[in-house]
Amino acid sequence: MREVHNQGTYSHSWALATTDAFADRMCVATNGKYNRTLSAQQLIACCRSATNEYNGPIKAWEYFKSHGVVSGGDHNITDGCQPYRRLPFRFPNSQIPPRKGRYEDKCVTHCYGDKTIDFKNDHVKTRDAYKLTFNSIQKDVQTFGPIAATFDLYTDLYYKKNNPIKGVYKRSKNATYVGKHTSKLIGWGVENGVDYWLLVAAWGYGFGEKGTFKMKRGTNECGIDNWTTGGVPNV
Repeated sequence: MREVHNQGTYSHSWALATTDAFADRMCVATNGKYNRTLSAQQLIACCRSATNEYNGPIKAWEYFKSHGVVSGGDHNITDGCQPYRRLPFRFPNSQIPPRKGRYEDKCVTHCYGDKTIDFKNDHVKTRDAYKLTFNSIQKDVQTFGPIAATFDLYTDLYYKKNNPIKGVYKRSKNATYVGKHTSKLIGWGVENGVDYWLLVAAWGYGFGEKGTFKMKRGTNECGIDNWTTGGVPNV
């Protein structure tokens, strides 16, 4: 749960957030016996029904239910079946927003990372796929683990010289809409009297507070309460 991944220069946060949340839920469901990264790469290449950040998260959970997903890892890591293939970018030096769309990698049915892994037997699945409401988020996270949360991304969160994202984020009046982004929602709290959601972005440890950030909770900031998704591991 402490890992922060990096999507690189494509809009694949939906894939990283859902596979990371699923991996965390597998760890919870097995009392720590399953403690591996899952393959966002396989999801991107093979889940063709996920066409963008709008429908990607729920389609990802549906894919986990119907097909399952193998183990993965970061770029240049070979301890998983299908590691991530795109180069990361780094904050604060990289201020280029992710490209819209997806790159077209071939969906393969073998392990190219750790080639000793049996591709078929490496799959794990969920038993369902669902959307949550604001009132059900906390109970679901407490019971099963992190979820995926999609929200409207604005320039005042993404563009920051030296990236000083501190405190609880609330969109500023003059911020410009960039697109959708999906992060892993891992918890919540109160800071200086302001309720917040605690999230993990897909931009590496250089973003925010070691890859995490806080977003105002209870006011549907950036539409975050409208599109939260999850699934229960099938163990």
